[in-house]
Amino acid sequence: MENTGITWYSNGYDVWLDNINPSKLKTALRAGLKKTLQIVQKEAQNNLKSVTPNYNSSNNKWGLRLIKGVMTKLYKAQKNDVRGVVEIMGKGKSADFRLKFFENGTQARFSKNGWHRGKMKSTPFFNPAVESTKGEVEASLDGNYQEALENAYNKFIINTLKKK
Repeated sequence: MENTGITWYSNGYDVWLDNINPSKLKTALRAGLKKTLQIVQKEAQNNLKSVTPNYNSSNNKWGLRLIKGVMTKLYKAQKNDVRGVVEIMGKGKSADFRLKFFENGTQARFSKNGWHRGKMKSTPFFNPAVESTKGEVEASLDGNYQEALENAYNKFIINTLKKK
């Protein structure tokens, strides 16, 4: 066999994992985690559609859409740690504070003159989404991590071949 300048290993994937740049590995793990969390996000958005017909309307004084308020966020708790969360009561430009009123409801409100200003009954959409997708999320987490690592490995191989 000719020497092509490419070193082939029988366990090339394991060698790659041992020698990979940690930032590339974190990028792949972040992609797998985000894909897994989007399962809960999509289910919560579908549940929100059944709670209110105005889920996609931005016709309010804040210009916010309710459906955009169900957010997936990834963050670092420690130096080499990747964590993710799906939330409805977050901070940021697209966070819609009104979602908590649909999820938790409100108490009866009265003005100073004693006039009744109404209350909202609780119509949960987020907690049922979390509970119904818990098994699916746990099952898909390893598969999504594996898929993200394989994609990163394939990119590594392609870039290695291009350099030679």
